[in-house]
Order: sequence, then C-alpha cells, then structure tokens
Amino acid sequence: MGSSIKGIFQEGITDVYSKAITATNESPTKDYIQDTKGSVRFDELGNGYRFVINDEGSTDTEVGFPVCYDISNVGADLLKSVVLPVTNDLFVFAGVCISVIPFGGAGWIQISGYNADCDVDEPGTTAIAIGATLTPLNSLNFLGDTAAVTAAATAPIYPGYVQALEAVATATPTTATTTNIQVIVHATPAL
Repeated sequence: MGSSIKGIFQEGITDVYSKAITATNESPTKDYIQDTKGSVRFDELGNGYRFVINDEGSTDTEVGFPVCYDISNVGADLLKSVVLPVTNDLFVFAGVCISVIPFGGAGWIQISGYNADCDVDEPGTTAIAIGATLTPLNSLNFLGDTAAVTAAATAPIYPGYVQALEAVATATPTTATTTNIQVIVHATPAL
C-alpha cells in the first residue's frame, strides 16, 4: 500500500460525497461512503483528518474554511457533522476544510497538523504575527480578527485553534478581506 494518500486512506482525503446520509442509508456502499462518519485518519507526517457530514443549512464548505461541531448534536453524533462557526459552537472548533464539501455531503476536514491553505482575516489594526493563535469567528468563514487573535506564546482563548506560520499585515479596517496562510491546526477535541 505504501505511504500514498490512497494507501493510507480508503479513499483520498480530498474525495467528497454529495449524497446526503439519511436514516435509511446509514450503512453506505462502496459507491457511496467507505469511511465511517466521525472516523479519524493520520497521514505519514502525523497530520490528522476526520470524516464528517456538512450539516450547514444549504451552504457548501470551501477549501480553507474553518468549521465547528454543532453542539445541538451533543452526544454520540457530536463528532460526525460540522457547521460554519456561530457563537454557540465556537468553543468546539472542528478543523479546516481541505476540500469543498456540499451541504449534506461528506468529506474530510483537517483536525491536526500542518495546513497550507487556511482562510484568515486580514486584521484592521493589529497584524497577525508568526505563532499567533487564531480562533473561529461568529458567522464568518475565516479565522481570527483583532478581538480573537492572541499574541504568540499566549494561552489560547478556546481549546481548538490554529497557530499562524506566516505573518499577516494589517488591511484597511473597513475592508472585509481574507487571505490564505500556512498554519498548524489544533482542533477540538485535542488528540
């Protein structure tokens, strides 16, 4: 099998499935989903990934979007589906999307390790330093802002976060601008 992504995972970690899972389709076939909802896999570098359902209204996720677990699913299903960040779910940051996952579809998110394509805010007043801790923001598809960014070597506000591996300069405060940077992902629950 080797150490290729297809050799490590039953399917490639960028494979997504657009068919919604229903109560009558809980036992997926090879044509549908081989991996179990909520299952975790690690690549040869130790980066962690979780197989999840996109349970976000009618919205598809995009590469680099942060996602959170939906606390309305508390219990056995908590780690099986994700939504875009909202106030009640910010403390259960699930990870970063590594592919587009259609609403009701399934795919992989990154839960730990190096990520080269994470969406972050270009802050209005305080630049993001290398090593800064970034967290999900209410109703936004990116991480960090001047309120949620903590300085390098400062304890994180939430248990799930990412650490910036690149600096981000300030942008015009009235401009809602995002950029993609390299980060280390430390999602909830910690592994």
